[in-house]
Amino acid sequence: FPSHDRGRQGHPAVAFTYDISYSFAVIEFSLERNGARKMGRFMITHDGSTPEISEDFITKGDTEILFTADIVGSNVRVLYSSSSNGFNSTFKYSMRRWS
Repeated sequence: FPSHDRGRQGHPAVAFTYDISYSFAVIEFSLERNGARKMGRFMITHDGSTPEISEDFITKGDTEILFTADIVGSNVRVLYSSSSNGFNSTFKYSMRRWS
């Protein structure tokens, strides 16, 4: 799994991207931040211009990180926003995607 250290953010930042040619994606993930843990999945679909993202998860504590999605150019981007409180986080994911 790719792993990314995420710093403190005041605005959305890119967690990862994938090619817009895939209309459907399921991303399983884990996230650790400041002693809190979150594990779940994103389900994403789009019409070529607007993505829809759904998240289901379990948590132990509050990571204070929110996820959204957008499309820029030929990429679907999964974005995250975090509070300025706490520490860097570790985000790992595995993705399945298809058209």
